[in-house]
Amino acid sequence: MRTDPRLDRAHSRRLLSPFPVGVPMIRRLLLTALLALALVPTAALAGGYAISELGSRASGRGSAAAALYDDATAIFYNPANISRLWGVNVAAGASLVIPGWEWTPPPGSTAASAKTDIGVSLPPHAAVTYMLGAAPLVGDVAVGLGYSVPFGSTFSWPLGWEGREDVQKIAIQVHELTPTVAIRPSRYFALGASFRYMPTSVYLKRAVRFGTAEEGTVDLAGMGSGIGAAAGASLFPFDGLSLAFTWRSAVTIDVNGKSDFRFPPPFDAQAVDRDVKASLPLPQIFRGGIAFDVVPKMLNVSADVEYQMWSSFKSLDIRLQNADGTETISSSPRNSMNGYVVHAGAELRLSNALMVRAGYVWDQLTVPEANMNAAPPDSDKHVVSVGASYVIDDWIVSAHFSDAFFVKRTTLSSHFPGTYTGEFPGGTMAYLFGLTVTGKFDFGAPMGGAPTTAAAPLLRSPAS
Repeated sequence: MRTDPRLDRAHSRRLLSPFPVGVPMIRRLLLTALLALALVPTAALAGGYAISELGSRASGRGSAAAALYDDATAIFYNPANISRLWGVNVAAGASLVIPGWEWTPPPGSTAASAKTDIGVSLPPHAAVTYMLGAAPLVGDVAVGLGYSVPFGSTFSWPLGWEGREDVQKIAIQVHELTPTVAIRPSRYFALGASFRYMPTSVYLKRAVRFGTAEEGTVDLAGMGSGIGAAAGASLFPFDGLSLAFTWRSAVTIDVNGKSDFRFPPPFDAQAVDRDVKASLPLPQIFRGGIAFDVVPKMLNVSADVEYQMWSSFKSLDIRLQNADGTETISSSPRNSMNGYVVHAGAELRLSNALMVRAGYVWDQLTVPEANMNAAPPDSDKHVVSVGASYVIDDWIVSAHFSDAFFVKRTTLSSHFPGTYTGEFPGGTMAYLFGLTVTGKFDFGAPMGGAPTTAAAPLLRSPAS
């Protein structure tokens, strides 16, 4: 294997090169640049940065919401629970996400530490549900539509930082539309299912070094989509207790993109832009939850456990479209690991109009050390949340704040060694602020007639 002169640098990093020895150096650089770019979004999705801030009322209690049916945001956590919502329910809001990481070189290196530039994203969410009424055999029937951004980040590392060959800037938006139907055959259980359509956009930028003082850059912009499904079941053994189990299918997002090479002479003659195709996998997820009224209509606690099956992602195949109509296929091992996410939270009603809440999340790392990179880095994360809601007639305004702590992770065996921490004080990886407005409208008996289970009280009904 041909090596790069930078192997003599203090921290002994190497250029990723899965290509044969006979491939000319300039072509190796081109292929490596595209391969590294295509790997970035998958690293970002595979535990590096996901958004679970879907509805401030749930987010303020650590998103421990699989067993809750407070409002239309239930569609994000468990499709079965929209069958407990009377009339028309609507929700709309957004979360302000401010992420940041810091990299410190290994001992003995002459490289300078680096922090990501502050990037801000504002992923929105919205949902509407409608109770159709009772139907023979299946009981209560409800339908709904949800929109969210479950994966989204925008940030960049300084232009001259040591890892600029891995990533300089990244912007990912995975949108999700979820038409949903739910039934409640009995007051004791409910079932629901969603279709998931996930349009996606990706923008990436990185540097390419040639072993000389000259450097170039390569940009990749791509779009794609994937489809999947979700299902949920809830049990209501008695008033004040709710149990839930949900499943979200694996999704493969096929991305088509274009590259933009900008190389200085004499390398510019070889910098031919080309189309790129890749498939980004999202994992199958199982989730169980419980919610319990410790003090009826005053204090409720809840907890969820997720199992995310990232281990199905063994490698990523990148298809480079050549001018002669052929494809160059490059594979890179990822060997991601399965991981758990634990949510816990509580909500306290101080009055008929005011509620407060708090929550905690533990998110286990899924990217092994050998495959770590800065786009973004992955480690165990702890999230602490607080929130409050104010009731105004049939409307509820909810706000929350979350502080995500990144557990320091040092890697020596990866191609880019060093220590990663959160950029902000105390190891914070991200600050998140959210606001959601929910409303409920009762237009009388629904089309199918009054629900047969309408007499069963809700777990919590703040507007009642």
